[in-house]
Amino acid sequence: MMVRRVMPSVLVVAALAACPADRAAPTAAPTGSTSSASIAAPSGSTQTPISSSAFPTGDVTAADLEAAYARFRATPPVIHGVVETRARNGDRSHIELWVDWPAFRIEETFEGQNVTGGELVIATEDGKRFGYRDPLSGDTGITRGFGEGAFVLGPVAQWFGEGGFQPCDGAESLEQDVILGRPAIHVGCSGAQGWDGWVDERTGLRLRYTVRHPDEIHEWFVGYVELGFAPVLDPSLFDPRSV
Repeated sequence: MMVRRVMPSVLVVAALAACPADRAAPTAAPTGSTSSASIAAPSGSTQTPISSSAFPTGDVTAADLEAAYARFRATPPVIHGVVETRARNGDRSHIELWVDWPAFRIEETFEGQNVTGGELVIATEDGKRFGYRDPLSGDTGITRGFGEGAFVLGPVAQWFGEGGFQPCDGAESLEQDVILGRPAIHVGCSGAQGWDGWVDERTGLRLRYTVRHPDEIHEWFVGYVELGFAPVLDPSLFDPRSV
């Protein structure tokens, strides 16, 4: 199966190899909850913002950042969220994802002048066997590999991998911040290809990435705009046959 998306992406599927090892099966949902429509909306947009005083006193260090990544590797969080990507030319995508690693489901829609096709859907219970819906043809199926279309896994690989951003070609800084009401570590790069990234301090989950000097077509913003932790997820969401 090959899925083609006419939209540049900074999402890298190679990060899947760095994702956490297998975990237990997804948490069961109450009886009667059988589809993605039955899942409550991500709670991140309604949480009361946490003030900067919620952070420990003192500066953020590289050791603090690595400790956050270590927490992610040890216990990757169960989440339901919405990731958006945005480019200066108006191209953008909206990615809703449910993750109880290694199970996940993504539903991605695209809009913009350089975008064709409908909704991309991928669901897997074990990260090895995937149900998919092709956004161009609307065809559905089950596969164990995506060939040239492997980049479609990027939203999960990039935003549920073991943290880390692209190398910085200039001075790098670390600051305390708050994103979606949660304490976050802000990593800034002041080089020619300057960028800013945010990591959830409590779980090590990558939250957002922005480019300081974007061009016209490549995404300059990629990250969560809604996010809920520890939701109750219906296992049928991850059934490859559900797409």
